[in-house]
Amino acid sequence: MRTIMTAILVMAFCSAFSQEITNPAITEPLPKPTTAAGLLSLSHNQKTTGFVFLGITGLSIAILAPGKVDWDTGGTIATFGLASALAAIPFFIASGRNKRRATFKLASQKTTYGLPYGEKNINGICLSIPVGK
Repeated sequence: MRTIMTAILVMAFCSAFSQEITNPAITEPLPKPTTAAGLLSLSHNQKTTGFVFLGITGLSIAILAPGKVDWDTGGTIATFGLASALAAIPFFIASGRNKRRATFKLASQKTTYGLPYGEKNINGICLSIPVGK
């Protein structure tokens, strides 16, 4: 009887988790930011996420530092602390990459030099150097 009930529960979970998603908002990926402001916002969010993971690592070190934790709990906390420190690295790398992309962005610039018909937009590489905050 127990085997039959287990089989029914496994089939119920399999059918529940294998349904098709009909909402396109869930299935479509998020658009990548293309403007400098969007890239800077994404960079800020990634850096915040990296610092959250480093905060988890610091918290685990603070819990383990006094040495009053038993071996079973200490191993688990140390594992989560190490995993969160390793998870923070890609977020910091991506944050720096997006910040560099935002400061070195291809932009459309107006020009009138050498054009007989007035202003025209040309594409050029725009390097913005922020001064102060």
